[in-house]
Amino acid sequence: MIILDWIRNILGNNKKNTTIYTKSLVKKFGESDKFEVALFDADTPLQGKEIIINVNGIDYTRVTDESGVARLNINLQ
Repeated sequence: MIILDWIRNILGNNKKNTTIYTKSLVKKFGESDKFEVALFDADTPLQGKEIIINVNGIDYTRVTDESGVARLNINLQ
């Protein structure tokens, strides 16, 4: 089951052409994994950007690290 409905990013007044990299995450009951989203401007990772990840109608806010990656732990129980 793909549990991620949609992803949107908030870049404030930043008008850069941002590329979002991610993969679909398919989960089975009881398994734990991380969903990762990476933000880049050309080849430069975007650090400190707020990402909102929506899982089954619930928004989770994460901030990108120095590599431009934001992570959300997913554990279906």
